Amino acid sequence: MRQYASFEKLNRVITLNKIETKPIATANSAVVIPIIADTADYVVINKPAGVVIHQTQVHPEPDTVVNGLLGLYPELAAVGDDPQRPGIVQRLDQFVSGVMVVAKTQTMFEYLKSQFQQHHVYKRYLALAHGKFSQAGGEIRFSIARSEKNFIKMAARPDDSGKAAVTKYTVLKQYQQYTYLELEIATGRTHQIRVHLNALGHPLVGETVYLPKNFHSRLQPGRIFLHAADLRFTLPNGESMHYAAPLPLPLQAILDGF
Repeated sequence: MRQYASFEKLNRVITLNKIETKPIATANSAVVIPIIADTADYVVINKPAGVVIHQTQVHPEPDTVVNGLLGLYPELAAVGDDPQRPGIVQRLDQFVSGVMVVAKTQTMFEYLKSQFQQHHVYKRYLALAHGKFSQAGGEIRFSIARSEKNFIKMAARPDDSGKAAVTKYTVLKQYQQYTYLELEIATGRTHQIRVHLNALGHPLVGETVYLPKNFHSRLQPGRIFLHAADLRFTLPNGESMHYAAPLPLPLQAILDGF
């Protein structure tokens, strides 16, 4: 009879290390990404709501912005510092729509990445928040850090324990229970606008993560009412570029219904 070794008898401890593998970014022409501008060095897109920027372990499906762009620009695979997100110099949350720029060359990738890091890029958003604002405009200054209670969430900090974040807002129109806003962010922290508005007690319409306890909303648009409307940056030759994406029709329909 064949004898097998017993780990208990040998009194050994075996440690198994989980090897996490990242999904490989592949081209997928079925993912349609609206193009606003296409140049030799970069492409500007109008990201649809519901589309993830790139594949992750949580979202391994090849139906992301990167997959769609690789279908149009195979050379994009060689651009950037991470093969999982080639050319990506900025991000928009999955359920946020709007204008964003993607680098098509390594030189432009390094340049745009630096522009974003140095806060030289102008970004304007349109949003619908719950409640009425007491002021016509203002500036939100809460640092942002990872939540200690939920690792997938960010949290606003009244002290300097997180990363500095500044959000400027202007009230465009007040409704009975909602406020239509224009927002500018100098910094680009994860979930910044969503976290800042929730900290003020005015969570975004369609929000599912950053909400007060037992909060219920009459409006359920199936996405976050947050849209990246304008993007401005300066090219290496000094030329100023401005790109815009109109408010999606489903969001405009909500405003028209008030």
